[in-house]
Amino acid sequence: MNLEKYIPELEYNIRNFKLNHFPYSHCETANFLPKELFKDAIKFFPENDVFIPLTEADSVSVKNVKDHPYNNRGCLNIYDDKYLNHIKGEKYIFWKNFRDLFDTKEIIGSFLSSNPSYLSQRYPHGVSNIRFGSRFQIIYDRKDYALGPHTDHPGKVFTMLIYLSDGPNTDDSVAGTSVYTPIDRSFTCNRGTHYHHKNFNKVYTAKFEKNNIFAFYRTNNSFHGVEKIKTENFERKLIQYSIWQGSDQAA
Repeated sequence: MNLEKYIPELEYNIRNFKLNHFPYSHCETANFLPKELFKDAIKFFPENDVFIPLTEADSVSVKNVKDHPYNNRGCLNIYDDKYLNHIKGEKYIFWKNFRDLFDTKEIIGSFLSSNPSYLSQRYPHGVSNIRFGSRFQIIYDRKDYALGPHTDHPGKVFTMLIYLSDGPNTDDSVAGTSVYTPIDRSFTCNRGTHYHHKNFNKVYTAKFEKNNIFAFYRTNNSFHGVEKIKTENFERKLIQYSIWQGSDQAA
């Protein structure tokens, strides 16, 4: 299963991102994955029973809290072979190749070069001595999932969410990733702590539609999250891809 044939089309899509720069560099792009690659991502989506609750996936500090919204997110952190091996057969082959595709120097380099002003601000001495790597998660959310505004771990450079299913996109029920600004405009966060929605203004929400993406470059004010999912029997399926710097990649 050769997925490297998709590199030229992906490079084109990445290098032509239309970035918005307030309150931080982010974008929403429709039809991001090549058509056949997207169809295969749906076809080979893992079975529900291989996903691990977010509260048990070493991604957040919340542990053993009954009825916490994060219990309604299932993760499969396939950057770690231990979890990739939970997938069997053709599905395993597909997702291993998909992960490896997005870890190529061509793809990582395309994301990094798409925002040169960000790189120059974050790395004023250049990136020639910086090692970058990627992480890849398959995610399955259910009703009552919500994610508080946060900026992400400081080791992250870039994050992209690829939506694999359609969801509600109405004012009273949204499923896409939201951009937030703190009510206290001077507030920033260099740690990635998750905060309560009540302390932030929601200023924008990406549409949760098949093959739509929301992507952003990590800063101390890159607050983003997810409003509470209210829709019954809704399957929020997505991929989270991120680029990390140096040894933080394995943190």
